[in-house]
Amino acid sequence: MINVSSFNEDLIKFEWYNKFGNIERKLYPKQMIIPLKRKPDKEICRVFKDAYTKNNYYIKTYPYDYTTPDLTIPFKIHKNKKGFYYYDWRLASKLLYFDKVIKYEGITFPKYMYYDIETTSLDPSEGIVTSVVFIDKDNNVKTFLNDNGDEREMLKSIAKFLKKNKVLSLIGFNSKKFDDEYLSYRMRTNQIKYEPIMNCNIDIMNMANKLFVTGSLASMAKQLGVIEKIELEDNPIKLFYDGDFDTLIEYNIRDVEVTKAISEKLNILSFCEALWNISWCDFRHLNANSVLNDCYFNKRMWEDSVLVSKVDLEYKGKFGGGFNYFKDE
Repeated sequence: MINVSSFNEDLIKFEWYNKFGNIERKLYPKQMIIPLKRKPDKEICRVFKDAYTKNNYYIKTYPYDYTTPDLTIPFKIHKNKKGFYYYDWRLASKLLYFDKVIKYEGITFPKYMYYDIETTSLDPSEGIVTSVVFIDKDNNVKTFLNDNGDEREMLKSIAKFLKKNKVLSLIGFNSKKFDDEYLSYRMRTNQIKYEPIMNCNIDIMNMANKLFVTGSLASMAKQLGVIEKIELEDNPIKLFYDGDFDTLIEYNIRDVEVTKAISEKLNILSFCEALWNISWCDFRHLNANSVLNDCYFNKRMWEDSVLVSKVDLEYKGKFGGGFNYFKDE
């Protein structure tokens, strides 16, 4: 719905679909979540109550037209490889910003397409993309085929197509670990700007697993009684090198159709939307219970004006509060 990513070392990027169905993008400095050094102005504050001591604290909130609030809010504490503790600024930024966007601008489910890619290798550093198929919610099919050996031109056409159609979310099967990463890697290798952001993408396999349906694409299709995969005599890689492009595209299209059928059978997109509404957790991480729980509890604390004043950095995985506040004496 609304997603947060690091634009570079200094900036945070917010992207979402507004109530009119247009993509909105805004950049803000990461200083927006630095600790408070002084008592904030009361007119841009909320009063939070400590969950344990019951003391009141002033928390500086993010006004609609204010770009650099010096505030941290409740979000998870992590420890990096060098042993240094740091805050998850993505979750902090969301809590700080989302309620303002929802209140003043409204949001909608991101425009999406189901998709699948075929490649010559499981390793994107060794293989190339041979074909990509997109299918929208109305079953319109768009195919891209690397039939002349020019992967870069095909990928440029894909990036142009996604941008022109304002597609912000890609939905695939096992796409989080394969298709998303592979396509992004090949885009970067070919120096092509890749528009859709990874946090909006949904992996139907992972979400089906969360609904207790497991197995391969073919297995799930049989379990659920939907359209099934095409069984090939030759694998897709051989089809590509043999120049049998018609069969390759037909196979690629069917995989996307099966993915879409599984999604619709299990009502996965409505499930994802419901989980997002209660947690503000990125679609890409909805299958991870720990991340989902983190987002849910922090969102609830924020909405209920509750904070935890004691930060326990020695307890791995502890929320620790995350607020920077000025005590109400």
